[in-house]
Amino acid sequence: ISMAKSGPQNAYAERINLTIKDEFLNHWQIPDLTMLKRLTRKAVNYYNYKRKHNHLGRLTPIAFLKAYPALAVNDRPIVNIPILNS
Repeated sequence: ISMAKSGPQNAYAERINLTIKDEFLNHWQIPDLTMLKRLTRKAVNYYNYKRKHNHLGRLTPIAFLKAYPALAVNDRPIVNIPILNS
């Protein structure tokens, strides 16, 4: 099932899912669905509020979102998403 409305957005969503699985969920003992939900919230919270991202200038996603509007247009990062031809 696609995670977004467009291909490029889906790629970002899948990348985040992979990071959360690799860095968190795969290392925890998860006995049931209730614990899975709790640990997933914990991992997502860490990812968004505490995990610094190199491609965001070592900011967390939340800190980047807060800082982005204050950046001059020319200072805003550009994201290039390659389009694969089939």
